[in-house]
Amino acid sequence: SFGEFAGLYSESAARLERLGIIRREEGGDWQPSRLLELSHRFEGRPKVSAAYSGMRVAPTDSLVRTWVEADESDILEKKETLRAHGGPIPDEKVVDQVLKACLGLLNADGGYVLVGVSDQKELTGIGRDIKKCGDADRLILFLTDKIEVKIGNVGTDLLSPRLHDLDGLSILCITVQRCPSPVFPVKPIDDGKTGLFVRNNNSTRQLLAQGALDYTKRQWG
Repeated sequence: SFGEFAGLYSESAARLERLGIIRREEGGDWQPSRLLELSHRFEGRPKVSAAYSGMRVAPTDSLVRTWVEADESDILEKKETLRAHGGPIPDEKVVDQVLKACLGLLNADGGYVLVGVSDQKELTGIGRDIKKCGDADRLILFLTDKIEVKIGNVGTDLLSPRLHDLDGLSILCITVQRCPSPVFPVKPIDDGKTGLFVRNNNSTRQLLAQGALDYTKRQWG
């Protein structure tokens, strides 16, 4: 709920209050301001509830830990590695799998991509990835560069990668915001694929031609 968000991120909530976007009632509950209500009515929505902010926030370490043992869903994707597969699969293809998951969430309702978790829901960490990049900062820079080259500026604006330390292992969590318009890869990914990637339940699928057009109309009007 928005109240939980405000409690965890009090500085952010205070900033929204100063901007006149939300207001606190005498009982301590948060409500959308008149300005926010009017903006949503202008978009054709009858009202907006403060219980849901419509925004994906960066998770805490404890929340990431619970996701490790959770099933993948329409907002959660898990990958074992970012680039250092350790097998015959090329680095570029491994990175593309992560970027494809991000594209699917951008074109749906946003969500999270965890990297460093096996298919058996075990913490593997991304130590090999960090070692291959040089250090943790260079890993984030490597990912940011790949996002900019293959997804574009909208990707760097709406994707927020962050490292979490769980039991001495580094886990990468990419927070993905829902994009207000369709996002297509700037360059082909995943063995030369283009088109519109969307999140569907616990997988990412590619839509082409009429399928992409129909989805675009439903998602963005």
